[in-house]
Amino acid sequence: MTKIKDYKLIGRTTASSKFSEGKFSKQDYYRINKAVRLTILQNQLDSLPIDLHKIILNNKWNIYSFSEARNMLNSIKVDLTKNNYGFTLRIGRRMFIFYDENVSIPLQRFTIAHEIGHIVLKHFYINDHNNDEKEANMFAARLLMPMCVLYECNINNASQIQEICEVSEMAAYYRYKRLKLVEERGKFYTDKLELEVYKLFKKYIDQYNHK
Repeated sequence: MTKIKDYKLIGRTTASSKFSEGKFSKQDYYRINKAVRLTILQNQLDSLPIDLHKIILNNKWNIYSFSEARNMLNSIKVDLTKNNYGFTLRIGRRMFIFYDENVSIPLQRFTIAHEIGHIVLKHFYINDHNNDEKEANMFAARLLMPMCVLYECNINNASQIQEICEVSEMAAYYRYKRLKLVEERGKFYTDKLELEVYKLFKKYIDQYNHK
């Protein structure tokens, strides 16, 4: 693995990251939702848990655990592994995602999805670091736990979300709260991309409901 001579920090998943979604304008909600749905559709993600490595492979990005990248990361002066579950560097024109493999699998998955969010949402310059992190959190939650799929699978508690999406108890709790709110408002399928996501998952949904 080559040494890092020049890099740009795109984003990070900190130890203080929250699993709840921040407050955004309607335009930001639309933009992030659209980015998530396009990511699902373009990468033909049609079952749960979401295959994050398929996204990375399809886009020719790179991913390494902290231990796998130890020598590579030792070549830069700043210890980016400290207080971070993961981070993304742009090295030349290539994207590199790094993550802590010593935390739980659900936290690893949220971290990787969060970092994918930084790339997809084009956080190439962290001028508003806090907002970028909130956007990446929202992207990760919606990628890992697509709302229309949960709805069609007749999910009725957070534990089911935790099990089928391979997310943490806390992430599932916040997503279930959001699911109930959207159900109350009757806001499903107001966007054609969401309908396309449902169609893509239709076989999985039918199999899940007939277990």
